[in-house]
Amino acid sequence: MLDDDIASRAPLGDLDLGAARAARRLPHEHHRANLPPPGCVNHAVHNAVTCDDENQISDLGSSGTSQEERIATILAATGRSIARNGVNGTTLEKVAAESGMSRSHIRHYVGNRADLIALFRTRILQRYAPPSLADAEVTGISATEYALNFLFDHEVDLDEYAAIDAIVAAARHDESLYADVHAAYARTEAFLIEAIKADHPQWSPQQVETTAAQVLMLAYGHATLVTVGLASAQLGGARTLAARLMELPSH
Repeated sequence: MLDDDIASRAPLGDLDLGAARAARRLPHEHHRANLPPPGCVNHAVHNAVTCDDENQISDLGSSGTSQEERIATILAATGRSIARNGVNGTTLEKVAAESGMSRSHIRHYVGNRADLIALFRTRILQRYAPPSLADAEVTGISATEYALNFLFDHEVDLDEYAAIDAIVAAARHDESLYADVHAAYARTEAFLIEAIKADHPQWSPQQVETTAAQVLMLAYGHATLVTVGLASAQLGGARTLAARLMELPSH
């Protein structure tokens, strides 16, 4: 995990893979929304639904669970599976076991394995997209402190960190994913450079870029170590060091 490309990874965990492409529309998604669950048939003549398992009938529409909520459950299970099995080792069967749903339900809500992995990857990249620095003014803090909050102040989710780490590792052998990860890192780096420039307009471009790279490596490297149980108690120290690099006053 700690290989020579760690410096080019977006903050695993804050892996602000903000360079996500626009969310993909899954094949036939507009049709899938109105389909009955697997094992059930919608009879157009009477607009009635019958199921192979009678217990499924009472579940239809009575659980109060929306399609988006079920997809969220599936994606969370996908993250846990990727954390344990890697991207290549994650299958619909393993995600079904993690989610407590059947394989046919997984296919019903998100499509085949390729669709599932693509959707997880898109959602995770979007979730860690860097915010706008314009929001820093609303919070009343400096741009660099706002950037550090983004990189370091977050709830630790070890499974999600490990899943992101696995995605970054898989990117070495997947050209499309490689491009996504690099673009994500570039956006995070650009966000940090913009913050440093705002608070240190007198710094040279080289000093700004070097500091941004150092802070990112510190944040990403720390997140990677945390996934294997190392340095978990040193988050405050890592953030303090990053603040010194950016010449922020001590609190």
